[in-house]
Amino acid sequence: MQQVYNPYAQYRNQRNHLIESADRVTLVSMLLEGAINYNKKALLALEQDDRITVLESINYATKIVLHLYSCLNFEEGGEIADRLAKLYHFICEQYVVYQKNIKNTVPVITINRILSSIHEGWKTLPNTAGREEQQV
Repeated sequence: MQQVYNPYAQYRNQRNHLIESADRVTLVSMLLEGAINYNKKALLALEQDDRITVLESINYATKIVLHLYSCLNFEEGGEIADRLAKLYHFICEQYVVYQKNIKNTVPVITINRILSSIHEGWKTLPNTAGREEQQV
């Protein structure tokens, strides 16, 4: 049986290798970028009146934020973890507000501003590769 060439297989393998070899700071940064990109995708889909893509994108972004929340280490992260928890909670509330009225884009724009600010902060953290794993 002949194998079918999959042009996405190499990309998927490279992405998986990057994820598996990344440190925590890089992984959090990648997750934040993913949530921001899904929010942007939702806003673009709304302009095209593609309600299904809007809701799917918001669903993925919400899952990312919930994952970020679930990974917080309150013992080691202290006040920073507490503040991030409050921001993630607020973001999830805004996703609920948005899903009730997807024509109102203010919640998603607000979410992206918050996520972008958090992402900028994460980008300033030193790379922890090769060090003992730490959680925030």
